[in-house]
Amino acid sequence: MRRCPMIYVSAGERPIATIDELIADDPTCIASLSHLRGCNGLFVEFIRRHGHADFVRAAYLYLLNRPADAKGLNEYVRYLRETRMPPWQFLLMLSDSDEYRSRARQHCAPTMAAFPFRIA
Repeated sequence: MRRCPMIYVSAGERPIATIDELIADDPTCIASLSHLRGCNGLFVEFIRRHGHADFVRAAYLYLLNRPADAKGLNEYVRYLRETRMPPWQFLLMLSDSDEYRSRARQHCAPTMAAFPFRIA
């Protein structure tokens, strides 16, 4: 990622000198998908209310910024049902794909309205 010098300081915070540091310090974004492990209960409830297919669709949009293709949707729904893999671990598995790693990604935090797995 390109570094861009900048000055950003709020009262009581350490100085932030680059865009990368600002993004890493942003409470609206998660720094690592492993942080979603603590949201597994939310994901389980999302699946209970909306089903595995909607969970996989939301995961594709959240991680890959695109709709799930029919083949991937069917395979992953079956995989989630058969393996009983925790939903957060499925997100980590999906993020291990070449497609995911092909470009830098940012993901909104679970506290944000744009988080696709929110339970209304």
